[in-house]
Amino acid sequence: MALYREQVGQSSTYTRSNQITISNPLNGLPSISFSEENIITLPDASVLHQSVFNMGMGGLAINYDPSAVIDLINPDTDAPLGTSATHQELMVILYSLYRQLTTIRDNPPVI
Repeated sequence: MALYREQVGQSSTYTRSNQITISNPLNGLPSISFSEENIITLPDASVLHQSVFNMGMGGLAINYDPSAVIDLINPDTDAPLGTSATHQELMVILYSLYRQLTTIRDNPPVI
């Protein structure tokens, strides 16, 4: 995985999303928010996790807009893939994953 905001020195640090929350209210606008943490690797190789509180400061949250475009980025290299997806396409993928999991749960294998 590419490391976002990586800084290398005596200690190395980078920032990562450690939680994604999807809100899909019955009578409201769906939204997605991302929580972040800083990962700090000390000279002795121990690793610290430091939560980043940013939701109250215009943080990483967005309301669902079916036509909004997401430029896709390779998670291994952080390089643009040269293609995109819409919020609607993401919604289809997430709904499909949900239904796949409910189908598996609701139809356990017969032993």
